[in-house]
Amino acid sequence: MRVEINMIENSKLGLQYFSDNLHYHQTEAEFWLNELKDLGVNWVVLNNSDLIAIPEVFLTGLLELQITPILRFNFPYTLQKPPHEFQLLLSFYQKIGIQYLVFFDRPNSQQFWSEKEWFHGDIVERFIDLFLPYAKAAIQNGMQPVFPPLVVADEFWDTAFLRLSLQSLVRRQENEVLEKIILSAYAHVGDLSRPLNWGAGGPQRFPLSRPFFRPENSQDQKGLHIDDWYLAITQGVLGKPLPMILFEASPTINLIQLADLSRLDNRRLSIIQQLLPFTDQTQSLSNDEAILPLSNHTICFAFSQLIEEPFSQTNYLAWYDLYRHPKPFTDKVKTWVHSLNYDQNPSSNKSKEHQHVLLLPPLPKTQLNYELSQLQPYLLQKQPKIVFSIEEAIQAKRVTLLSHLDFFSPAELDRLEKQQCEIELISHSGTKIVTM
Repeated sequence: MRVEINMIENSKLGLQYFSDNLHYHQTEAEFWLNELKDLGVNWVVLNNSDLIAIPEVFLTGLLELQITPILRFNFPYTLQKPPHEFQLLLSFYQKIGIQYLVFFDRPNSQQFWSEKEWFHGDIVERFIDLFLPYAKAAIQNGMQPVFPPLVVADEFWDTAFLRLSLQSLVRRQENEVLEKIILSAYAHVGDLSRPLNWGAGGPQRFPLSRPFFRPENSQDQKGLHIDDWYLAITQGVLGKPLPMILFEASPTINLIQLADLSRLDNRRLSIIQQLLPFTDQTQSLSNDEAILPLSNHTICFAFSQLIEEPFSQTNYLAWYDLYRHPKPFTDKVKTWVHSLNYDQNPSSNKSKEHQHVLLLPPLPKTQLNYELSQLQPYLLQKQPKIVFSIEEAIQAKRVTLLSHLDFFSPAELDRLEKQQCEIELISHSGTKIVTM
């Protein structure tokens, strides 16, 4: 898979990939991985509710580009899968390097439960009973469980549900889970009747707000800054904050707002500017109101829709149309990210003749044919240009060497590093050993 590496370090920008499992093959994956990096995306949300393993080549492609996958298992209570069915799958993901797993979705809503279970009572305790085996399975496989996002300000009030859930884990002395768990939340940013910074400061700033009661001139958690409200709860129950992932909630848009989506686009552009590591001197992406910083404990904000889908009512949120063409909103982000890359890494933006080369020493014809035959699967997948000198290799962004052919001197390898080439060592079978 040939993908141009164009890093944005410390980006909190995330994006939901396709909701099905039909877009992981090489051609499509190569296209979208390049697009994600051009947008400065460092986090990708993948739906894995069908329990079919996501192809390793796709996941490793993300990780090689320093894009962190977040896997979501969104089945409801009535369709839950026994935790033991996850063991083989989790073991597979652990070996690849997957770290974050989100189990379930909106457990504080009646839709999650059967009608009988919803009215049975003790919803929080029964959900913790359900959640714990999955969380422990993730931890046993070296990964971090993510507490699911909740329905915000409705049904079983989310802040109450979260507080009772954490208190239950404390009471049960689930210390290992509490040490590894990450929170998540739906951030409602599309209600244009509310300011972008709605709820910023949390309950410390708006102490009179309560479940199902918000006094006049007060604010609640149903906004971008829901992290302030949830972190106040973790601080109160656990005495410490927890890391948090924010997911964009799909807003309710009326016909008037649909006629002019520029306001929503400007709002989302302001959020993106907060998520990317731009300097204060960077030209603003939008003319919307200034955004207050998200909490340092918020590690990612994931936008909800990559591409339009047939008959979808939320296509106004998509970054690409049905034909994979970027929308004007998306093009603006691309241009902005490109300027940031150039400003951060001016020396690395000098044009390189090649993206990826395989550097081999001068070898006898018989040995050369043998080495290439051993590498055939790697060559077909990665398609590097084969070169035989340091001078040629310097013209590439990425240089691959065979670890067992110790031919090039440290001084020659140092020349590659000084030219900002990424150096990768692989075994004779094409397995990556280390990236320098």
